[in-house]
Amino acid sequence: MSNAAAPEDVEKLSFEDALDELERITAEMASGNATLDQSVKSYERGAQLLKRCRAELNRARQSIERIRVEDGEVKRQTSDASASEAPIPSADTLNEDDLPF
Repeated sequence: MSNAAAPEDVEKLSFEDALDELERITAEMASGNATLDQSVKSYERGAQLLKRCRAELNRARQSIERIRVEDGEVKRQTSDASASEAPIPSADTLNEDDLPF
């Protein structure tokens, strides 16, 4: 399993890198070859990666919502930076049903 990055490093991953790692973890856990301790660590890492992916998808959705067509031209609405930066959801808002593994 590839848990080289610390939890705080999850925030630095691109969406694609976080998703790739999440898919690898899911496949490793599905194989059933990991020890219980490894599985727990993988589950925790997977939860962190899932939150990261959701935050990035939320940012993309917000960006798309600000794009609109006016007079045949695509124009982007301006907004302050804090509104475009969605926080990564806390562990309190993550349900067990939300995890893919």
